[in-house]
Amino acid sequence: MHRFYKMFVLIILVASGSPLISQSTLLNPISTLVDKSKEGNKLPVIIDNAGNTRGAGFNGENIFVATRTGGNIIYYWDVAKPDLDPKTMNTTGVTGGLFAVSDLTVVGKKVFLSNMVNATGNIFKLYGWLNKEATPRVLLEFPAPATNVRLGDAITVLGDPATDALFVASGWGTKNFYIWKMKGDTISEKSPQIVTLDSVVNVNFARMTKVPKSDMYLASGPTMGMALLDKDFKVLEWVKPGVYFPSWPMYAQIIFYKDKRLLAYQHVKTSPIENFQYFMDISADSTTLSAIKNIGKKPAVERLIHSLNIGNVSNGNASVSVDILQNEAGHLLSFVYSAGNGFILQKFGDIASNTAELNFSAFKMYPNPASDVLNIQSENNIKRVVLIDVNARIVRSMSVENTQLMMDVSVFKEGLYLLSVETAKGVYTQKLLIQK
Repeated sequence: MHRFYKMFVLIILVASGSPLISQSTLLNPISTLVDKSKEGNKLPVIIDNAGNTRGAGFNGENIFVATRTGGNIIYYWDVAKPDLDPKTMNTTGVTGGLFAVSDLTVVGKKVFLSNMVNATGNIFKLYGWLNKEATPRVLLEFPAPATNVRLGDAITVLGDPATDALFVASGWGTKNFYIWKMKGDTISEKSPQIVTLDSVVNVNFARMTKVPKSDMYLASGPTMGMALLDKDFKVLEWVKPGVYFPSWPMYAQIIFYKDKRLLAYQHVKTSPIENFQYFMDISADSTTLSAIKNIGKKPAVERLIHSLNIGNVSNGNASVSVDILQNEAGHLLSFVYSAGNGFILQKFGDIASNTAELNFSAFKMYPNPASDVLNIQSENNIKRVVLIDVNARIVRSMSVENTQLMMDVSVFKEGLYLLSVETAKGVYTQKLLIQK
């Protein structure tokens, strides 16, 4: 039996109880390979400080987390032996700035770390390690642009730094991304290209990712929302914050998997506190540009195919990491980190084996449509019930330890919802119509 970890895989059930499997089973079966999260009650004390522990990354073999708790430290876990204590990298010479250790990213075996600066005279630094056993090299020293312009909150390396890559840092308090060219595993041009996104409020905590099979980029952050950029970093389409995404859409990226175009991002909210990873299927449109342009034309809940709860510790500094890789067997490996909430690594596999394991007749909910009270029954012990509205907002989340319950739905507006019920045997998700 595959282990399901508080995720909501959207499997639509017909009234008779027999399964109607939609393309939302695309990611099944889903298994949790490593869980060091607050939600799973497995968050290590050494990385539990949200303010001190901001950067993390995953390269297929190891998980890396940078922290200032107890010093300037980079821990790494072996994915094959996640229960062993983590080892530490050599951080000799990592000093300077407001924080000597801030954000971290990995590309293959190579690890990159930035400090954080926020005042004129401070030097923004990028450090690089060729592998986890290597000593750090200073790849970049760049004077802070101005007082109250912060660098180092969020960084990404796009491409292969040995041959051709971009190092991207967002300027907190500005509308600017600072972009350096990389070659030979170092910064090849010391002066950055400054990309200004005039249409957004600012690029605080924002990151940029490369769109596969194209020359486009996807930028996302709490106050900027999400923007699709062309090869010259001009805005092609802008999804404003708070319009379609009911949260801070963080570290958004496009993934092509089994001929489908997926949008993955981390959903962060401070009121109420939420830290989720979302996957959406945006394959209906023929191009990525049209998919982003038309994303608001369909309720978010109809596109959602996976949701993962990481924890409920406030991540007000919006420090997140998302790395999604495909292994040799064709599985997607999805790593998600949220400061103060820890990290989870999951594997997405083939469809067939999972659909046979879920016994859909073991789950019932009625009446549907519902107006006042919704009855939920399961042959297996129910652990959690989550109700999601058409905008992918979680409007109710309940911990349960019973085989049945009654939910008052009279307080919710009329419309279409998704009800996800997590049991020991899996997650059952059904569309619910509230009608009064």
